[in-house]
Amino acid sequence: MLRRSTLDLEEVRLLHNQDRGRGEGLVDPVELPCRLADHLVLQASPWTSHTMSDGRVYYHNLVTKQSTWEKPDELKTPQEKALAACPWKEATAQDGKKYYHHIETKETSWNMPEEYRRLLEATKVPAGPDAAGGLAGARPAEGPNGATTGANGVPVRSRDDRRMSSNLANLPTTTEFSSKAEAEKAFMSLLDAAGVTPTWTWEDTMRATISHPLYRALRTLQERKDAFEAFIAQKKDAEREARRKQREKDRETLRNLFATRADITSNTRYTTILEMFADNPVFQAVDATDREVIYDDYAEELKEREKDIMRETRKHAMAKLENLLHRFARNGKLTVDTRWADAQTLWTTSPEWVNDSDFHTMDPSDVLLLFEKQIVKLDEQFHTAMKKEWHENFRRDRKAREAFRDLLDELERKDLLHAQSKWKEVYPHFKEDLRYNTLLGCEGSTPLDLFWDKLTDMEELYDRERGRFFDLVKSTGVEIAPETTFEMFLTLLPSRDLETLSRTTLRLGYAELAEKTLSKEKDEKRRAEKKLKKKMDAFKHLLKKVDPKITPDTTWESVRPKIAHKDDFGALEEPQRIEVFEKFLGREKEKAERGERSERSEDDDDNEEGSIREDRKRRKSSKRDKDRERDRDRDRDGDRDRKRHRRHRSRSASAIGDEESGSKRKRKRGEDDRDDYSDIDDGESRSSHRHRKSTGDRDRDRDRDRDRDRERSSRRDRDRDRDRDADRERRKRRDTERLDVSTHEERGDGGSLPATNGAPTPMRSDESEEEGEPKHYREDLVGAALAKLSKEHNIPRSSLFIQTKFTSLDGQDPSNIPYDPRAPLPEQVRQSFARSLQNLQSDYIDSLVLHSPMPTHAETMTVWRVFEELVASQHVKQLGISNIYNLSALQKLYAEAQVKPSVVQNRFHDRTGYDKGIRAFCREAGMVYQSFWTLTANPHILEDDAVVSVARKRNATPAQVFFRFLIQIGVTPLNGTTDEKHMAEDLAVLEWEDLAEAEVRAIERLL
Repeated sequence: MLRRSTLDLEEVRLLHNQDRGRGEGLVDPVELPCRLADHLVLQASPWTSHTMSDGRVYYHNLVTKQSTWEKPDELKTPQEKALAACPWKEATAQDGKKYYHHIETKETSWNMPEEYRRLLEATKVPAGPDAAGGLAGARPAEGPNGATTGANGVPVRSRDDRRMSSNLANLPTTTEFSSKAEAEKAFMSLLDAAGVTPTWTWEDTMRATISHPLYRALRTLQERKDAFEAFIAQKKDAEREARRKQREKDRETLRNLFATRADITSNTRYTTILEMFADNPVFQAVDATDREVIYDDYAEELKEREKDIMRETRKHAMAKLENLLHRFARNGKLTVDTRWADAQTLWTTSPEWVNDSDFHTMDPSDVLLLFEKQIVKLDEQFHTAMKKEWHENFRRDRKAREAFRDLLDELERKDLLHAQSKWKEVYPHFKEDLRYNTLLGCEGSTPLDLFWDKLTDMEELYDRERGRFFDLVKSTGVEIAPETTFEMFLTLLPSRDLETLSRTTLRLGYAELAEKTLSKEKDEKRRAEKKLKKKMDAFKHLLKKVDPKITPDTTWESVRPKIAHKDDFGALEEPQRIEVFEKFLGREKEKAERGERSERSEDDDDNEEGSIREDRKRRKSSKRDKDRERDRDRDRDGDRDRKRHRRHRSRSASAIGDEESGSKRKRKRGEDDRDDYSDIDDGESRSSHRHRKSTGDRDRDRDRDRDRDRERSSRRDRDRDRDRDADRERRKRRDTERLDVSTHEERGDGGSLPATNGAPTPMRSDESEEEGEPKHYREDLVGAALAKLSKEHNIPRSSLFIQTKFTSLDGQDPSNIPYDPRAPLPEQVRQSFARSLQNLQSDYIDSLVLHSPMPTHAETMTVWRVFEELVASQHVKQLGISNIYNLSALQKLYAEAQVKPSVVQNRFHDRTGYDKGIRAFCREAGMVYQSFWTLTANPHILEDDAVVSVARKRNATPAQVFFRFLIQIGVTPLNGTTDEKHMAEDLAVLEWEDLAEAEVRAIERLL
């Protein structure tokens, strides 16, 4: 398809001007540029213009060899010179928009100033090829194609351009093409023949090619401009590629040139290079800018090469020094105790160091690093040897302990050792035995420790079988008398039943029955004596009322008929009556001898009666003191029993509550017979602990015997005390209306907080507490209070929050356990919860808390699953756990629980670090942290200036300030005070404004 070309108005105007010039017959348009170029050569300027690869133009003076970005005045057009003198300057904003700036007044304007416009109009250059006359004085610079350009980049023809004109003449003149691609190709051939370069503008190109027929190969001006842009882009790519190849060639040439000079290093300056190669034609042939860039790259490579050489030299030197230090270590010259100063002298004086120059290139820090590395290796070898030796000694000591335990087992089988044996009784049986003598002096447990551990094991066995033993005694109806021996007792029991019980259980059970029998006999004797004394006192009172009064001269025969008919007379035997009469008569004789008047004899009788009453009071007081002492002994013995047969109790729960008696725990707990231990420090701590124990071995036997005697005494009184406690409980149940029961009173079930099953509430400083025993809390009294509040004060149960607990068997009062101790663990939880609902007179509990983690995690989860059943049945609203001081145990429970714990209740004191980690986890998991022992365990905080100053400022007590602080940091303090004043004070803090941030920080530093 043929394409027809059209001309744009601008092209028509340019073509018309050229035709008009021809019509006037002045100069042929082809010859005019050539003549003009000849004229320019004659009046050449030393300035030439050059275009960088990025399109920027710079100017170079061929005479002075100077280059500048600013256009010299010699090359400026009249218009440019006029505008340079004008104070208004044209500038371009970032968005491409032009604006004008006055360099003197600093004024700016988006509109062209009038002064600037007049200058433009006065110096306006007419369009057309004749405008090239403005380039007079500029010497054209040769372009890449042999074409030349003027100072402003306008193409200027030289004589060689005449050949270009001939090239144009050789081009085909046809303008008919079958496709646009052919037409575009023909137009580009025209541009190539015309010598168009990347520095040409479209106007320049149009002037040079518009007269040729191929100019009309493309139809529109836009198509010609697009073809021109594509042609310029191709030319630029070709020039860039040519320049790149030239630079690569120049780079290789100069690098080879630089390599010929050995005196060139990475530190040689470029100015020195210029002086070295000032006369070298190869160096001078390369562009000055390229030369500097190529040398900088070469210097950087030299620097990297030098670094590699230094790095390799350092590596070899360090390897040599490391081998030298190894040799010193093998020779014993370098040990783990060698100091740095001595080590430096050691290797700097060695021949290897002196004769090897590589060592002197090392940095001192490298030498120190190798020395420390060698010392660490020596230290590891030393500790490895020590640990190996310790393990060998530990295995030896463990085998010695095992052999002595076997010896004790043999004595038990021979019936030479039982639970009530004393060290001094058993010692003669093994003092010459090799197994005993081998254990002496060994680390860890001593023979005496293992002896007591053996007795404890026997007692634990008895605790497990005690119930079956007493069931057997009860079913057979066996009773023992004080004179019944152990062998006689065994003959009273069926032989088939004896085989089911250990001999230890039989012996301890017999001892307990004997103690009960002896105690019962003493009680009966004591009651008989008390009854007799009461009868004698009544008879003495009867003698006082004899009329006439008895005098020192009165005889028994004269008095007897007067009182023989009285009941108090018949209550005594005749010898007893005479004894009382003689004592009474002796008292009367004493009065007569002192000459007291008969009027005061009656007063003396009254004094005597008062003295009797005073004696009775003293005896009662003494009896109460003995009862209190017996209670303390019983609690102490109970603690000892629980610690012995509940060793598996969770350490996290018992570590706080059992601190007072922690020194009596079994010593073998930390002596697991394992061969592998993590480090030697454990063995060293055991060694020091054993040394401390050995210093008291001389007195320990005596102390243990005394403790055992005290335990026997407490067991004799236990049954009687239990009966007394039962009577007291019955009296308390009749007095359920009294809600101000002291926290000392014995509990009837699991206890409450406000209805708990076995944990202490936080106490004020004026309250008393019994170290976490559950017997001090009364769910039944709380239930009675709830009923009273609902009935008399119209306060419904739903408006109160009730929290109670389940306590495991080892935390219960043996005389009043709220569930069957022989039942499976899940059934114990259900029975305890049913008992709590009964006591509290409620059909649901707001919060059910596990008193402490069970001995194992599996047992804890067993209890928790029952708790979750109670939540599912809507009998419990939320769950919690108390006395958990191990964060990982809490996290494990939280992860495995289907119903997550909502409450964590712990003692709040510094020995647990105030549970910082646990409290943080509670905040993250959305659990409530409840604190008890809040005031009792922190008197130092209540006395600190940070708390006291805030209390003075608020006219409050330190306890109030501390409670308010805890509430602000997310702790819910539990309070068990029974003092109404303290109750009012503590509740008032809920209405306080928050403590200041500085006050909170000051108190928080105490935690």
